[in-house]
Amino acid sequence: MRNKIRDSFLMLSMILMTFLGGGMASATEAPVTIGENRNSPQNIPIQRTITGLKNKVTNTFSYTFVEAEDNPAAVTGLPDYTQIVFENANVYDGTVTRVGYLDLNNLTFTEVGDYTFILTETGSTNAEAYPIDSTSYYVYASVRNEMIDNVPTGHLIATASLQTRINGEGDKVDVSFTSQAVLTYARISKQVEGNMARRDEYFKFRVDLTGVSDGDAFTISGQDETINYQGSSITTQTELVAGQENYVYLKHGQVALIGSNGTTMELPVNITFSVEEENSNGYTAWIGEEQTNSNGGTVLAMADINQPELLGGANQVNFVNKKEASVLTGVVMNVLPCAALMILGVVGALVVRKSPTKKA
Repeated sequence: MRNKIRDSFLMLSMILMTFLGGGMASATEAPVTIGENRNSPQNIPIQRTITGLKNKVTNTFSYTFVEAEDNPAAVTGLPDYTQIVFENANVYDGTVTRVGYLDLNNLTFTEVGDYTFILTETGSTNAEAYPIDSTSYYVYASVRNEMIDNVPTGHLIATASLQTRINGEGDKVDVSFTSQAVLTYARISKQVEGNMARRDEYFKFRVDLTGVSDGDAFTISGQDETINYQGSSITTQTELVAGQENYVYLKHGQVALIGSNGTTMELPVNITFSVEEENSNGYTAWIGEEQTNSNGGTVLAMADINQPELLGGANQVNFVNKKEASVLTGVVMNVLPCAALMILGVVGALVVRKSPTKKA
């Protein structure tokens, strides 16, 4: 009789503990993964958008998915490598979008309760041109005992509720990261001044690129297609290629624009150009208000935020070459014709003066 009372008491105690504790996980059933529950979402869609574009995009965004500090127990199996890759992605109406998926299948739990995770964008292969979105999304999961006839079995069931919220507050939202591209272009212009300056004379510039990979090419516009430079016919470059010698040829009033792979000029802001006028053609060389020796060199560092229509001094340079000559005061005549006329006048006068006078 005592044994029956004791067994009944133990059974009642286990049932009460199960209800009060939200269910006891048996050692044989735990741990449990999200992937074991086919009724639970297995991943989280992540939409990544870049705006303010004109050309194709190549960039990779990286994300972290970490536990909140107040979870009931440690969780294992968190995805540790989450990326969204743009590989020469086409742009539509200034926008490009990709969707990635955060795989939750391996999230592993050992205790019942409500769990919180934080999804954050933490990396961009070119963060200067394609900035990181600092938004954090909170993701929730629920772990409960399996119930049969309203009685917990001790078998854990994990469900990703996908209650994603921005910074843990507000209504449930879809996960969407976005940022505006920060792009610009480089501008090189040429002027010649002085009474001996020739407006049809070409000047040669060497351009070196840093901050990019060898072989990266960038369009250049504004040059004449073919020119005559110091007696040689030259076909000008339509692209500047990192890692090789690049030259630009400009004459008075011309402006060269250096951009990316399209007719509109775009460049990531981490690119730096070293521009040097290779030959001043006997002119004095100026960059802004500073006179250089026989030629001029400067660096075009892309501005932090500088849209094409708002060019600033950081990514443009104007080369000025001057050639002056002293001129005598008074009437200026071409030397040879003037001298010839004067000599002829003197000779004529002498001839007339020496002619004999006929007698009547």
